[in-house]
Amino acid sequence: MLWYSFSGEYKAPRACRFIAPKGASTSLSLLLTNADKLKAKVLADWEKSIAGRITSTGPVKLEGKFLDYVRSFDFRIFSAEQPRTIIEAHTKTPYHRGRFGGGLPSRPQPDAVPVEVEEAESNYISKLLDAYSEHKGEAVATASHLGKFANLKTHFQRSREAFYHAESLRVFVREKVEAGTFEGLQAEILDGVLDTYDGDHLDGFARVLAVTERAQSMALDAHPLNKSALPKDRRGICHQLANDGKLTWRR
Repeated sequence: MLWYSFSGEYKAPRACRFIAPKGASTSLSLLLTNADKLKAKVLADWEKSIAGRITSTGPVKLEGKFLDYVRSFDFRIFSAEQPRTIIEAHTKTPYHRGRFGGGLPSRPQPDAVPVEVEEAESNYISKLLDAYSEHKGEAVATASHLGKFANLKTHFQRSREAFYHAESLRVFVREKVEAGTFEGLQAEILDGVLDTYDGDHLDGFARVLAVTERAQSMALDAHPLNKSALPKDRRGICHQLANDGKLTWRR
């Protein structure tokens, strides 16, 4: 760095940190905490240990303007990082759990489900109501029409809770895992339920029940969100997939 920054190949950095799998040795660490001693060591050992290791065309002499450059160089830019410090910093990135494993931090409780159906959930809600209509043999146009069907009303409420639970998982992991991890979970669940989805069912409501039950029982051991995806999240992901146009209950 001294030679090539002096030669104009690149500008000397503001900081240079040495990183090694087992950390810096004790002697190097002590030198790196004392810029004056580090400079004195470099000057003293240049000819014996450094000069012949810089270029392939011969040793670099420490003399003239280059010597003046080294003497005036700010050796405080050099330091060493311990592996533990590097790993602790890495834990704050979305890439840590995919590389080192380990679970996610505690997950907060999802917000309460909105009383009124939101625009963002209208697609899967429409498909649910269509499935209920087929099941009952009469039009169930809105959620208000579910009052006389106790089992469908509770299923509808559970479905909305599951959808928002899965949405909360999507938001929770967004900055804690690599981009696309949650979408990968959705894709795995979709792949796992397709045979059930394509099977013969009495009606759309029966298809919903079969598919969500299959999603809950799937083995997702290889996926980094396996331990975070609770049964409610898995059911909710089915409704997310319906909302995204990838599943339709009534044929």
